[in-house]
Amino acid sequence: MKKILIPVMVTLLGMTALAMLGNQNQKPESPKLHEQHEKATYPVTDYGASDPSDSKREARKKRHNIRLKSYDNVDVKQLELTESSESSWGGPPSHAPAEPALPAGQSDVILVGEVVDAKAFLSEDKTNIYSEFKVLISEVLKNTSTAEVGNSASIITTRGGGAVRFPSGKVIQRGFGGKPFPRVKREYVFFLKYDAAGQAFPIITAYEMREGLVIPLDGLDIDGTLLEPYSAYQEYKGTDAAAFISKVREAIYTSPVNGGEANQ
Repeated sequence: MKKILIPVMVTLLGMTALAMLGNQNQKPESPKLHEQHEKATYPVTDYGASDPSDSKREARKKRHNIRLKSYDNVDVKQLELTESSESSWGGPPSHAPAEPALPAGQSDVILVGEVVDAKAFLSEDKTNIYSEFKVLISEVLKNTSTAEVGNSASIITTRGGGAVRFPSGKVIQRGFGGKPFPRVKREYVFFLKYDAAGQAFPIITAYEMREGLVIPLDGLDIDGTLLEPYSAYQEYKGTDAAAFISKVREAIYTSPVNGGEANQ
């Protein structure tokens, strides 16, 4: 009997030791990106892709060029995105003022719509990436722009950031913490500016409408932490969608007519 038990015990002890060694060698898991910042959802463009060229497209590209002062004395060519560039995410400027949860006064257009397509593009000077989102409108809540915006029509909304794929296959992402991208096949209430030259609508902020509840698009950094200047956007998280629309209508009614500048 002893001759049988000893080999079994040795085997069990060996398996236990290997398991403990394996646990010691395991690396701690990297913190997951917040859902709204998942890299796989970033719109992507191929470097060198030939985009349709017209005055609207050129105006949109120019809008996202890097902004340098004449006294900066910097060669823009040195700032172009290349194979050696890395992914990066900006954040709110230091001492940035708090943004209101419902920026009705700052918005030229407020509407409800579904994102049906998303594409990324390089800026004219190839230093930045920006993304366009085609939105099918279901309801217009406000329009003080010069654009014709109506139910069942579609518009192009924009936001800084996106992804670019180089010939080697390397992909880099650029974006802004607290300001992620809306998703295709999801419905949002959009607060928008109007870019007349590009005939596009830069996104100030948006709220997803999912299963009758509100999910703010903005406010959380890429690791899910709350960014203080954007914290007000989280006030309506989990709010009933119909009640939220009523709040938006009230904010439109009580807000000044003229809006401010869009953030991205």
